[in-house]
Amino acid sequence: MMFPIAVFVFILISILPVIFILVIASEKAKHREVTISRLSGLYEDELCGGVWYSVRYASKARFVKIWKIFPWEDCGILGIKKDAITFYSNNNQKIVFPAGQLFVEWIGTKYWPNGVIAWFLIRYGYKDHYFTSDTGKWASGSDTTTKEIFEKIKEILSQMFLNDPGKGIP
Repeated sequence: MMFPIAVFVFILISILPVIFILVIASEKAKHREVTISRLSGLYEDELCGGVWYSVRYASKARFVKIWKIFPWEDCGILGIKKDAITFYSNNNQKIVFPAGQLFVEWIGTKYWPNGVIAWFLIRYGYKDHYFTSDTGKWASGSDTTTKEIFEKIKEILSQMFLNDPGKGIP
């Protein structure tokens, strides 16, 4: 029995967006690996003495946006030291969060509008910055590694406030 042409066209149209997303994800993953290697070499002196994680970043505007293919807008390295947390962006942007002037909050997974990705928030001043761990090609499975980054930040902040009790806890 022959497939009607309409069924073939329907299957093809159904599969094309999936193939498109897989190709984009694969290209982004390759680009991300090169970026992480470049950034870790470029900021080696600044990252020395701290820990760093490969992360994805979203501003508040991107995070709350409903229609998007990828919920993040940039990737890079999140460097965590005792005195500051610094995001080194793929786009050569550098955001420094001084440890005594930031607030950190676990967001977790928000299925709508951000899919199966776990997030945490760093609020500095009046701006919200959202981060999730970079898990490579597949965005799912970020809960454990994102929680690890969040816990490391909380640990460093709590050590800072234990050493200087006059600052208070954020």
